[in-house]
Amino acid sequence: MIENSSGVFRQAGDHYIHHFKQTSDTGLKLDLIQEYIFITLDVFREITHNISAELDAWMYFLSSDHPADIMSVIEAYPYFKGLYSDMIKFQRKPKELVNMFSEALAIMDRNTVKYMMEDREEKIRQLSIENEQQAGKIELQAGEIGLQANKIEQLASENEQLSKKIDELTKRLDSLESQHK
Repeated sequence: MIENSSGVFRQAGDHYIHHFKQTSDTGLKLDLIQEYIFITLDVFREITHNISAELDAWMYFLSSDHPADIMSVIEAYPYFKGLYSDMIKFQRKPKELVNMFSEALAIMDRNTVKYMMEDREEKIRQLSIENEQQAGKIELQAGEIGLQANKIEQLASENEQLSKKIDELTKRLDSLESQHK
């Protein structure tokens, strides 16, 4: 928010809200978090003389401390009366404002810790599910390996029996050949 804007902002005519985003010279589009919004409060006060929308009320709230402007804002949007009352209290007792910000920061810290713990618990839960799935796959593979081992044992046993038969047949054949000679 700019209370006294420079000449470059005054060249924009009747515009008092200016949005800026970063762009790439190659046309690449990324969703960057940097976005700049400049609000020239002095230009707003020069071009706006009545409150026709809530945005106007907020701009007056932020830019003017004239009693007539305050009354206009409260008449158009009565809930601003509480905000003006809070501002007056904070001007009289700035320590309360500091306490309010300290409380807000403490709440944010608690919420951040809570969020981080919930996030970590969710990751642990996901890893646990993945572990269970992997354990199930390993169990299935172990069963398949057991079946394959049984088949191998059967084939080895059959192979041994066939080898014995071949040996017997070879001995018989040798015996028959020796009788015919």
